[in-house]
Amino acid sequence: ISLIERQVKVLRDKKVGADRQLRELVSIARENDVLSNRLHHFALSMIDAGSIEDALDTAHDLLRSKFRIDETVILLARTAGSTDERPEFVSADNQYLEALLKRLKGKKPLCGAKMDAPLMNYLFSANAGNIRSTAIVRLQGNAVSGVLCLGSQLPQRFDPDMGTVFLTKLAELLMRSLDRFLK
Repeated sequence: ISLIERQVKVLRDKKVGADRQLRELVSIARENDVLSNRLHHFALSMIDAGSIEDALDTAHDLLRSKFRIDETVILLARTAGSTDERPEFVSADNQYLEALLKRLKGKKPLCGAKMDAPLMNYLFSANAGNIRSTAIVRLQGNAVSGVLCLGSQLPQRFDPDMGTVFLTKLAELLMRSLDRFLK
């Protein structure tokens, strides 16, 4: 093979690689655009919520329907003025809430986390056996703190290496909505 033919082959291989990378980037950009639109819809719905019950119910509904998440659990440390009849409000010393907050040492969401069976059963009850991947996001507001736990039947839905920007923004929107009812 002449030197020129070898150089042409190397350049063709580089072009194929660059084309593949470009297709991957375009695909990721499209996925991010879809997520951004869903997040915008979530934000508008949280703004429109007229009560804490409405905000919590809307959050659960939208996470399941718009974001296609199989299981959603919100745990909030009970405070004065919290709605005790809602399952989201638990004692501030709830062992499961404490365990989840301990796992979230920083503010960054934890994705793909393998949780022990008792915790999985507590969070996802009858559907715990079907959950293959999870995301745990810290909820920190002015009036209350807690966690948002998301479960999926898809093993790679919440991958440990995935980006967490949208999860963080989702948690911030949820807490901002809840804070206005808990002041």
